[in-house]
Amino acid sequence: MDIGMIVIQVANGTPIVVRCEAGADGTRPVPAGNAHELADQAARCLEAQGVMLDVDSFYLCCDELQSAAHFEPLPLPDDAMPYHTARSFLYPDVSPNDSWKLLHEDRKAGRLTVYRVGVGIDTRQYVSKAELVRLAEDRRL
Repeated sequence: MDIGMIVIQVANGTPIVVRCEAGADGTRPVPAGNAHELADQAARCLEAQGVMLDVDSFYLCCDELQSAAHFEPLPLPDDAMPYHTARSFLYPDVSPNDSWKLLHEDRKAGRLTVYRVGVGIDTRQYVSKAELVRLAEDRRL
């Protein structure tokens, strides 16, 4: 999951609205400041998805619930670059279709940290330019 992504975590049968944040050991879930107030809405959101509360995991969170959740501002890297710009930066000589595939592979493999800010169609994704430069240099070696 991306840093900043808001999801519902089910733990011991209880749904909690959390945001994924960077931690010492990778990504960690941080509960919303008003998570307890949102528990019933989170349960209804999961019910609408057909999710039973007996399996501890992470699940998609509806836009309304994401908007209602209260979090401190997400710290972005000082050199934040829009995710769509990262594609042409990292893969300048590759077709757009193939470069998107390669960028998504880097993301899934954990070679690229993506930061999500916003909710629904207003969500923006960013990456660190320094991380992109390191990744590009590693590829050249």
